[in-house]
Amino acid sequence: MADVAPPVYTPRAPPEATPSASSGATPSAAALPATLRVGGRMVKATLVDPEDVKVHLGLLRAFWELRQTVEVRLDARFPPFARTMHPEQRWAWFVTLAVERFDRWSRVVTPRSDIRSWVANEIPPLDVCMVWHAYLLNPQRYAEDCNRILPQFAVMRPGTMLAAVKHIGDISAFVPPTSRKQSWLSDTRTQFDPFDSLQTMVSQALTCPQCNAKLDVPYITEDGKGYTQQNFSTICQACRLEITKETLAVGNFTSTLAIDHRDVMVLRRYRGAAFLPGTIRTPEVAEDGRRAERIKSLLLQTPLFALRRGVRPTPAEMGSSVQWSMDLIRKLPTVVKPRTLNRILSSYSDQRPFSVELVGAVLRQGTFVKKMQELGWTKPGYFDDQENSMAIVHAVVRYHAFLDLMSSSTTSFFVPTLDIDLVWHTHQLFAVSYQVDCKKYVGRYIDHDDKVEETHLSNAFDLTCRAWNARFNVPYMHCGCPLPGDTVGQKLPKE
Repeated sequence: MADVAPPVYTPRAPPEATPSASSGATPSAAALPATLRVGGRMVKATLVDPEDVKVHLGLLRAFWELRQTVEVRLDARFPPFARTMHPEQRWAWFVTLAVERFDRWSRVVTPRSDIRSWVANEIPPLDVCMVWHAYLLNPQRYAEDCNRILPQFAVMRPGTMLAAVKHIGDISAFVPPTSRKQSWLSDTRTQFDPFDSLQTMVSQALTCPQCNAKLDVPYITEDGKGYTQQNFSTICQACRLEITKETLAVGNFTSTLAIDHRDVMVLRRYRGAAFLPGTIRTPEVAEDGRRAERIKSLLLQTPLFALRRGVRPTPAEMGSSVQWSMDLIRKLPTVVKPRTLNRILSSYSDQRPFSVELVGAVLRQGTFVKKMQELGWTKPGYFDDQENSMAIVHAVVRYHAFLDLMSSSTTSFFVPTLDIDLVWHTHQLFAVSYQVDCKKYVGRYIDHDDKVEETHLSNAFDLTCRAWNARFNVPYMHCGCPLPGDTVGQKLPKE
């Protein structure tokens, strides 16, 4: 890679300075290159606007404050049992309720092109935005789920969340119109304010995967077997099946498997939901229906799932035959590649249709939010300072170079630094636009995986440093990692 020319960065004059909204000062804006090059193509306008990065940081600040309210400040509306929980357990319980609220909202949200109208009529509460944010940061699965189960999100205006936050300003202080509170209550049967909803959200509605009986399971129980607790378990009173998250996940998987994707009328009804997650979208193709059909057909040749006397086993029969165990499904003799099968099965974590386990996704993102907070980057007005604002511009430029680096290798796993990761996250919040940009400039769809093991990250980071230096002839840790309290701009080289 050493003989490959780095991206071209052509300086241009900075735009006219504009007054700072927060301080009234008039800082001189840092210059962005007139053009950048990614994957051999010129990018005339940056793929990520520095102002959007700042808006994103404001959103992360709101998420951090929400978590502090749950873990530390203990809002007066918390039920008594929540007050005695360990802070991290209380946060996990709160996030589980937020995922349930997101699930309900996702079924009724309506896309709108006008952001003012969307804020007035569709915007979700902050806790639900936090779940949606974590979902978007799994771009491949989110994009595929939009095709499979969330058509209303597929036609959503790119960057709707950031546009809404930009329109609102401080989302932590946002008070929705009375009409929005009423429509939210009608659609989700919960109060708009997440803390107002805590008194009524006491149980999870479930369907037994074996007999289809309706259950109402407490979120918290004294024996630690409530739905939001680690050892969740309940007994269906109708058929005596022990129901756990794994039982629900197996039932979810077999229900998808049982949909007859070869029946035109059935396919019209279910569309992408007739196929298994992780089989429709590839790094090269946005929607590969033939691949999805082939993989499902291969799985249906597995003896326990195959036709019996011309009749497909029911989801309950399939689940019973594998003892409601994901491990047994993985061990079944099948011609589907183990890696493909594992990817499919990892998409099933409970009864919900999403291919991302959203509670875990939000909890993992909390680590990144904490880092941004500790660096001081989420502080209001922090990047209004000219020296610090240069760091955002620098991060945007470095992110384009990071994409260029990824375009140089389809097999290497490159690890971003914190500043690049921030811009990368911001880009992913634009959903469809992010997918289009990756395909156009990098040549494939780029996923973002926050579940990579620490050892692999360490080794991959060393590889990234070497590859970056070879391609651009500058050290990867170009700006360093500032300590809390230091100005970011002071860490940048004076070139």
